[in-house]
Amino acid sequence: MVHKDIPAALSPELRELDELDRKLISVLKIDGRESLATIGTQIGLTGDSVKDRLDRLTAEGVIKVTCSVDPRVLGFNSIALVGVKVTGSAELIAAELTSVSEFDFVCCVSGEYDILVEVVCRDDVHLLRVVDQYLRSRPDVSSVSSHNYLAVLKFQPSGSPEEPETGAPPHPGVDDIDRKIIRALQDDGRASFQDIAETIGVPYQTTRRRAKALLEGKIVRTETLVNRLIEGTAIVAGVNLRTTGPIAEIAEKLLSLPEVEIAAVTSGRFDLLLEVACKDRDHLATLVGSVLPSIPGIASSETSIYQRVLKLPQSWSGLVRK
Repeated sequence: MVHKDIPAALSPELRELDELDRKLISVLKIDGRESLATIGTQIGLTGDSVKDRLDRLTAEGVIKVTCSVDPRVLGFNSIALVGVKVTGSAELIAAELTSVSEFDFVCCVSGEYDILVEVVCRDDVHLLRVVDQYLRSRPDVSSVSSHNYLAVLKFQPSGSPEEPETGAPPHPGVDDIDRKIIRALQDDGRASFQDIAETIGVPYQTTRRRAKALLEGKIVRTETLVNRLIEGTAIVAGVNLRTTGPIAEIAEKLLSLPEVEIAAVTSGRFDLLLEVACKDRDHLATLVGSVLPSIPGIASSETSIYQRVLKLPQSWSGLVRK
């Protein structure tokens, strides 16, 4: 259903980030659960002032303090990146799509598609139904191209730190209470144990013990994602690759490139999907025009420059197997 009201995701033009905003973001990237008082001491503000800035940056979509987890721990076994072509306003349509819980990333782009959506579902049947209901059935959507993730080779969105080697099993033993805690931390990676307990309806001591075990056991890891299109620190783009020959050999060279932050083997028209971050458009032009074509086995590429990220993704770095 298409809503006539302007969605909340379309906020007014944002003011430029100042030096204190950038210092705050830098501290949160190191430890998203650092206390307001400690952050204030580090950047020269009171705890209340830090909270005001943090709330504003979150509300404006500049940052998202969340947690990184393997989606399979939560029962999500089917993830796809969907390219969408529309006949109406891409920005308005994308803003409406942000309300769909299975869409954990929504972005307006230039290139082959108008909108990119990452869809996270229980299984392929769930994925099909969600794409049918919220994309293919819309009269203002002219075409949809779905690329299911077959293997995730790298996942460091927004330049997030590499997932540390933990030796943890791919499917750690978690129950419904653990999953509720993880979902609460995904919604707000800074949520206190008391707030989480009240949200999920579980006694505080149990919540605290379970949450600490999840965090200290590296089943989940607090992470601060940054919308760099607002922050103004990078040109971000999706690069779709067709290849010839063994993908493993091509992937080894791709993963060594500092610009490549996400890499996945996919089904559909392309063999590999990348998310890259470059310092400017000249840098991106060099990457897609010279660096990538020089890698043996890359037959062709298509690039979509991110114009506006309306919904920052969750972090699924747990998908990457060491």
